[in-house]
Amino acid sequence: MKGKRVLVIANDPSIVWDIGHIMIEKGFSVTATTFEVDGFRQLERNKFDYLILDDNIQEISILVYLAYCQRYFQDMKVIVLTESGLSSQQEAISLAGTLCFIPKPVNPEAIHDLVSEATSNRNFVGVMSKTSLIDYVEYVVDNKQSKVLKFSSKAGEEGKIYIDQGSVIYAECSGKRGEEAFYHCLSFPGGNFWELPWEEPPERIVQSIH
Repeated sequence: MKGKRVLVIANDPSIVWDIGHIMIEKGFSVTATTFEVDGFRQLERNKFDYLILDDNIQEISILVYLAYCQRYFQDMKVIVLTESGLSSQQEAISLAGTLCFIPKPVNPEAIHDLVSEATSNRNFVGVMSKTSLIDYVEYVVDNKQSKVLKFSSKAGEEGKIYIDQGSVIYAECSGKRGEEAFYHCLSFPGGNFWELPWEEPPERIVQSIH
């Protein structure tokens, strides 16, 4: 991770300190601020690999940040710290394809782990709560997208869900397949997930998996 640059913007100094401290310890170059205007100026003047943004900021909407990143820094990974699920952030999702939501309270180690994992995945999408996970799957289905989602629970279980044009066509997890595996993945109390390049599933099972 040496040389990777991170910009942290949050109103709460403790969030700035906790995240900044762990990222510096792990070898990242960190710029952090509790002033949103200063944060936006840093974004305009410098190139960052990651933006970690608290959705509690008020002076500048997070949508302004995300729209700016989409236009000028399409490869930058964005992490939004939020107290709400993904369903309330659909406009934000549409603005940033390399976007991740992590619910508060903030776990700095989890953020570091997610950033580290993201470096080996072209598509950077992850959540750390069951509620956000279900919201994201619903978003993909409602918008008739095609995606392969890989899941990893805190207990170490892994699974995949295949969604083809908004229909869940296959799932596998911990030896389970089909509808049973689909609901087992959604039952994970915590963990993360990634988008994988599209591939055809071993078979298509579509009965009532919605």
